[in-house]
Amino acid sequence: MRICLTLVFVLVGILMTHGVCFAEPHGFGGFRFGDPAPHTAQLTPITRSELLGAKSPESRCVGLFVKKDPITSFHGVKTTRVIYKFVKDKFFGVLIECKDTDTSYNALIRKLISKYGRPYGMKAAKGMYFWYFDHVNLTVYKSMLSNTLTIEFEYSPLLTESYTCLEEEFNTVVEERYPGVITTR
Repeated sequence: MRICLTLVFVLVGILMTHGVCFAEPHGFGGFRFGDPAPHTAQLTPITRSELLGAKSPESRCVGLFVKKDPITSFHGVKTTRVIYKFVKDKFFGVLIECKDTDTSYNALIRKLISKYGRPYGMKAAKGMYFWYFDHVNLTVYKSMLSNTLTIEFEYSPLLTESYTCLEEEFNTVVEERYPGVITTR
């Protein structure tokens, strides 16, 4: 009997530390992951160049948007930009940027751990944390160079679709510029 109880406590401990008992996020900012893009005046499109701060070709299948009435904080950390990502007109992710301080970063990580459990992957020396749920991936990373903190939620069923679509766009551009470079097997 004592062995059974010990095994139950160990099993519950393992499940709790790996996020199984924690609720998966289903959306952000009033949008549910996988839902069609709302065609309303509340979203403003932005270009990839605006996102990256450098000239970049635009995508026909991945749309980037900001809300006209943006979210100004995430778990108590002031946001500088919140970007909503859609692939083929379906909501698949959000990118949240914040000005980083060690205090805000550490407080945010503690809040995310209490809400979602221990991260599956940690590269604490590089300032990266990863949570994986059944349908959503959560990544938190900080850039030492730009002093920014980035939180990214991505809906995994559409993530593969976005990568496939972007790869097809890339291959089309390469084939147009360098005919014969891409061959099919």
